[in-house]
Formats: sequence, structure tokens, C-alpha cells
Amino acid sequence: MRKALATGLALAFVTSGIVTGGAHAGEVTIAGYETCPAGKVCVYERWHGTGPRWEVPGCGWWELPSWIRNEVSSVRTHGNAMRLLDLADGTIVGNVRAHTSTNLASWEDDRADKVYVEC
Repeated sequence: MRKALATGLALAFVTSGIVTGGAHAGEVTIAGYETCPAGKVCVYERWHGTGPRWEVPGCGWWELPSWIRNEVSSVRTHGNAMRLLDLADGTIVGNVRAHTSTNLASWEDDRADKVYVEC
């Protein structure tokens, strides 16, 4: 039963596009927040740290690249807190504490144009 359940879950991940190839042939790695390098702040296009990822280059204000602008749905912060800004109305749409992996709330999702990383 457990083997059938594990096989079914693996198949579900593969068909959903959440799985990426591992370092060895036949190895499967589930992509997620762990793709954000230590010490970095990363924003993801989809929930649970999946989809295209952008690593914020450093401290301070950064405008998001056009391909992820207004598309951020989840965030991983290692050692630094961050804020997400909506340039359309000039408001802070989200604050994320340091050492956090989180999906954005519905009112924060897909609104950020710019981020601020505290150092």
C-alpha cells in the first residue's frame, strides 16, 4: 500500500511539472524553496517556492524584472527581511520576516513590482 501511494505521489508530481531532474540518472528532486541559495532572498512565480525564481541581487530597493513583475506568489528569505511594493498605488503589499518560506496572501499575490531587502 505504501509503495503504491509513493508511486502515485511521484507520478502526480511529475505530471504537475513540480519535479526537476536530479544530479544522477533516474534521481528525482522536488523543486521548491530549497532552490534559493543560502544567504539569498528569492521570489517565485508560483506558490510553495515553485515556478520561475528570481534571486534578489542584494540589500536595498530592487525593481523586479519584467518577466516576474506582478507575478510573485511565494518568497524565501534566509537572513534578511523584505518588503514588496506595488508601484501602481505606491503601497507596501507585503512584509516577510527573515528566515521565512511563505506563500503570499491573496491580497499580496501577483502585485509586487519592487522589493526591498533589509540588511
